[in-house]
Amino acid sequence: AWPDSTAQLDRLALKCESLGIDTKLLFKAYRKYLTKFLSGDRCMDIKNLKLEENGLPKFVNTFNKVMQERLPSQNQVYIIVVEEIQSNSSKEAGKYREFWQATETKDFLRRLKQLHFGKGKTLLSDEEKESEDWKIELSNFLNDFEVWQPSLDMSDIDAFHHKCSVYESLISVVPRKLAGADISRKYVVFLYTSNQQFEHPSEWYWHVYNLFTAADKSSDPQRLVMIEAFSAANNPVMNLMAEFTKIKALAANPTSKP
Repeated sequence: AWPDSTAQLDRLALKCESLGIDTKLLFKAYRKYLTKFLSGDRCMDIKNLKLEENGLPKFVNTFNKVMQERLPSQNQVYIIVVEEIQSNSSKEAGKYREFWQATETKDFLRRLKQLHFGKGKTLLSDEEKESEDWKIELSNFLNDFEVWQPSLDMSDIDAFHHKCSVYESLISVVPRKLAGADISRKYVVFLYTSNQQFEHPSEWYWHVYNLFTAADKSSDPQRLVMIEAFSAANNPVMNLMAEFTKIKALAANPTSKP
């Protein structure tokens, strides 16, 4: 992920330069991000980063190389050196928790699989989902899911991930004409009203990003539903994502509407 992030930064810098925008602050912010992460506390499972001959991780060397190419006159300011990224403290290794182990979540998982596959092993077609039995099964599932309250021993962030997984599964299985658009809107509302955007912002944004990216790349009418829902969300991050998509569409075809 690190080399990919630097590559994206380089592409963004090239675009800024083509527009006459100074990139010094951009590189300075990314440099601060790298050094803060690498010099801070680390979990035991990432304590020993693989280093190259000069004592720096490969992705830091990639960053330094980009600096030499983009800002040759600023090398002494922006190049990261070994002393800046040494961490003398470490925390315990990350704890991995298995999801779908509680009785109620196991039942949701079982029922989701049934909505996807029925009693067989192949995905149900949209025609098969037109049956009254499937519609009743979906309705019962949605009713139970909306009133579900996680058990006391489940953390708020774990409950959040479980609910996101359910919403994402429902979006993929429910045809648009059978409440698919409503489920998408409900998921967006769930995301922008969740306290996890403040308590665990990176994990919250992971779901937001995956949801919007999947919709934005789709040619399905659901894409427009998602963009409209993000535009209407009471959240500046989600609003910005929607606006950026509209700007991209206009740039690609100035005579069309996104």
